[in-house]
Amino acid sequence: MTVSLFVPLGAYATSMVTQNETVEAAEPTIGTRSKFITDISMSEVNDSISIAITCNTLLNYMSVKQPLPLGLVLYFPETSLEVDNTKYDIDNAIIDTIKASELIEKVRSKITILLKKDLPYQISREGNVVKVVFVRGAETETTESMQSEQPIENNLISYRP
Repeated sequence: MTVSLFVPLGAYATSMVTQNETVEAAEPTIGTRSKFITDISMSEVNDSISIAITCNTLLNYMSVKQPLPLGLVLYFPETSLEVDNTKYDIDNAIIDTIKASELIEKVRSKITILLKKDLPYQISREGNVVKVVFVRGAETETTESMQSEQPIENNLISYRP
């Protein structure tokens, strides 16, 4: 009697695995995503360099500072790339390269900003634009800024090395 109960449970478990595989295969693919990164641009104003990531809708993102190679990585879940260029070689003292890639198996896009210097940065959202700002000369001001305890606005993410 114990053996006959075990066999149906085994068959049921196999059936569940097949159903889970079907559900995973039904996740959105590159052609069915409705969120797009449409432009990546850079501008220099006075002592700051801004990178603007323009999207067709308001996007969620996650940023990670990486030590080697030195850079900042932004992940955009369930987002496709609709940009003309996916690699930007920058000729300035702060940014080396900006790379955009799509991680199809993870259903997300990734933008990597490779840096020449470890500088503080701020990330803000202005409508459908995610803006990353690096300030030149901030490496000398970092210790003074960190010692003064000023609150950071809720809509800003700030990092100081």
